[in-house]
Amino acid sequence: MTEKQAQKFLVLMATKFKIPAPKLIWSGRATRGTANYYQYSVTVGPKCLCSTLKNILIHEFAHFLIYQRSNCAEPCSPNGRITPHNWQFVDALIDCATVCYGNPAHYDWDTEYRSIQASINKRFPEWKIKNG
Repeated sequence: MTEKQAQKFLVLMATKFKIPAPKLIWSGRATRGTANYYQYSVTVGPKCLCSTLKNILIHEFAHFLIYQRSNCAEPCSPNGRITPHNWQFVDALIDCATVCYGNPAHYDWDTEYRSIQASINKRFPEWKIKNG
């Protein structure tokens, strides 16, 4: 996925969920995705590890979806980064995966944090997440 495709993807997701699109910061140094509320931005790049860039963007976009759903009151660290990966986040991630894949089971849950995998395994054991 190129930088232009990544930006287009974020705009498409924002349009589908009727929220403002986060700004894309394309970094040649980024090895994982990050969401920053203060900048209202997602940082990714061509060196991002684990999963596909599309799945990383879905994960990071889910942070903004929960942020908007909570009327911008979702807690974050002093530098504006990341919310906890709690049940509200998992719900938002499922919603994003559903929009992208039709069936959220088609999302690559095996590349998610173990806490998210465990939550998914409890709720949807038929998805058979390996690491959860």
